[in-house]
Amino acid sequence: MSDERVSVTFRDLSRWLVVAVILVAGLAAYFMLAPDSDPVMPPAAVEVAP
Repeated sequence: MSDERVSVTFRDLSRWLVVAVILVAGLAAYFMLAPDSDPVMPPAAVEVAP
């Protein structure tokens, strides 16, 4: 085991926070806008195919 102390700088933390904010914003937009969008294939077309 190493006794070295690992320090996280604000710059490193801010990079990951930006990535997390973008990811959460994308997921929120997906779930808010998905019910309003039309399906790519109508459901009946999938059931008729053998």
